[in-house]
Amino acid sequence: MKISQSITFVILAVLILVLGGVYLGARFLILNEFQQLERSSVERNLVRLHQAYFGRLKEMNIFTQDWSEWDDSYAYMQHRDPLYESSNLTASTLANLNIDIIAYLDLDGQLYTGVALEKGVLAPLSFKMSQELARYMSEQLVYHPQAGLWRLDDEIYLFSRKPILPSSGKGRAMGSLMMLKRVDAQFKSELQQSAAATASISRFNPEDFIGREPLLARLRRGENQVFIKQEYIHGMTLLRTYDKQPGLVIDIYQPREFYLLGRKMVYSFFFYLSIGGLIYALVVLVTLHGYVSSRLLRLSRNLKLVGDEEHSQQRVKVEGHDEIADVARSCNHMLDGLEIMRREKDAVEQRQRIQNEELVSLTTGDWISKGSLVNTTRRFNEALCRASGAARSSIWFCSKDKELMHCKDLYFAPEDEHRSGLSIPYRLVKERYQRRMSDFHQSSLIILEPLMDPRLQGMVRNLGLETLYGSVIISPIHHKGELLGFIVVEKERVTDRWYSDEQSFVLAVTDFASQIMMTLLKLETHQKLKLQASTDELTKLPNRSYFMELLSSQLQVAEEMEQPLALMFIDLDFFKAINDNEGHAAGDFVLQVVAQRLKSRLRRDDCAGRIGGDEFMVFICKSSASEAELIAKQLVSEIERPIIYEEKALSLSASIGISIYPQDADKVEQLIECADAAMYLVKKGGRQGVQLFTKDEEEES
Repeated sequence: MKISQSITFVILAVLILVLGGVYLGARFLILNEFQQLERSSVERNLVRLHQAYFGRLKEMNIFTQDWSEWDDSYAYMQHRDPLYESSNLTASTLANLNIDIIAYLDLDGQLYTGVALEKGVLAPLSFKMSQELARYMSEQLVYHPQAGLWRLDDEIYLFSRKPILPSSGKGRAMGSLMMLKRVDAQFKSELQQSAAATASISRFNPEDFIGREPLLARLRRGENQVFIKQEYIHGMTLLRTYDKQPGLVIDIYQPREFYLLGRKMVYSFFFYLSIGGLIYALVVLVTLHGYVSSRLLRLSRNLKLVGDEEHSQQRVKVEGHDEIADVARSCNHMLDGLEIMRREKDAVEQRQRIQNEELVSLTTGDWISKGSLVNTTRRFNEALCRASGAARSSIWFCSKDKELMHCKDLYFAPEDEHRSGLSIPYRLVKERYQRRMSDFHQSSLIILEPLMDPRLQGMVRNLGLETLYGSVIISPIHHKGELLGFIVVEKERVTDRWYSDEQSFVLAVTDFASQIMMTLLKLETHQKLKLQASTDELTKLPNRSYFMELLSSQLQVAEEMEQPLALMFIDLDFFKAINDNEGHAAGDFVLQVVAQRLKSRLRRDDCAGRIGGDEFMVFICKSSASEAELIAKQLVSEIERPIIYEEKALSLSASIGISIYPQDADKVEQLIECADAAMYLVKKGGRQGVQLFTKDEEEES
């Protein structure tokens, strides 16, 4: 056999083996990797749906606990009060709480009072619902809180039940409070929005699982199920009712975009690789000259050398300008293409790894319990810049009057700098977004050349921000169909472009951020209302009820740590004369100054509260009798300093009685009585002084 024929045979055999091996290897590695990515994406969406469900349940638990541990509710269960019903059990209240039913049940589990919201109209509970509540309570413990899904015939409710207690959260329960939310289309839509794929939520139907008992058993155990089909991936999970029975079935259908793209890439790669190999084989068959064998041998050696992983950066040496040289150049071109593909694949994997890490960090973060909207927006902006390579990210919310957009946080990644307090006209942003979106029909707006947009550049200059030259993504924040704000992510350079995975990441973060931030806004409003209810409006000190709650809690800490605690009862001397002679405005000013002076003299763990009128109470942690007496004298001296009101010096003094835990008393009421008795002795002895409680005072009182 001639050497040219031998070389041709060997090259053809090697070509076939190489092509087959490359095809099988590429098909196995690339498609398996894409399949795993798609499976992980479906599993993450199932986790997001579970988190959205438990987040809604946690929100209902917060509302139920606020109402059940409320003195007004506790008093209402003792004596039915029509004013309580007309003030609290209204259609607007249920709508604000986003619930459909609220029910009060006595200690026997019988319905005490209950109302339901039916098509926006308040109505009494139906007889059937009352019977079901009574049956449910007969199977439960009154003092045992419970929450979850409740199935009633063809309806499924999200419910939360708490024992009705005083505001302190302790004492004898007067019954139970239940809040129920019907699992309707709106509720399902809220859950579906948490998944970045098509989701279906339906009531559990046993007939759907006939012949699929093993699948149902796995779902009952809380195992999410993923089924891989040819054109899509199907994810399934089950939400159980409070009694561990199937409640809701959630199905997610996600098209296999990555898999189909990978398969197309494999076919295209194999096609071009095959074309190159055939061309190379034809060149070898035609070139039957005396120098072919030696040059092919050198070429074969070079190819083998380049095939080694440690020499993958090297290229085949090109000799001459004939067909063999063309084959060598084609091989180099092919190797360059493979190198580019490898680098692009590494870049995609690197980006997706960072994006997955950031998504896991965001979805597992306890944003609700932390309750800080500023910190949350900062963390989301940092994640957007880190995972997308953007230089600047900002989150904007519109004002209540729909006039301005306020920036909760703007993060500039190159300098690791956060800014806030920026504002832009809401009308300009909203109109621009809606006009551009009507042209592109996308969920987010991408501005490829921001320098060509004079209005955008004008807003950047007015805000005092550095001009960036890269493209911009503007993604909307929606809540119940209303446009509430935007997330704006900007690239730094003109050459920086948005990859599809980066766009998907920005949209996924926007969807998740919308739910988290709206929940945090509601929690901030709730915390502000709670602070107003527990603070004295004039002095900004804790009012009597809140101070008593703080004192009770601190007394428990002192008991557990076996540490003393001092309680001071303070009564201002001659305050009535200031009120009578100078007017109530002067009296209010004096009380405010005294409150500030008390706070300035206390440590971080100590607390002062206004009890009423000109009476204050202060508790000092870890304080002996001598230390408390010294602090009280300092307070008297501080209060005696003249107070300047309208260029007039006002003078007053204070009488302070002190009782010490545990030597004087070990209960809150007794400790207050002892301090009050000691203060009374100061008043009796001429006012303006400090008195420690003694047993002689107890006998005298």
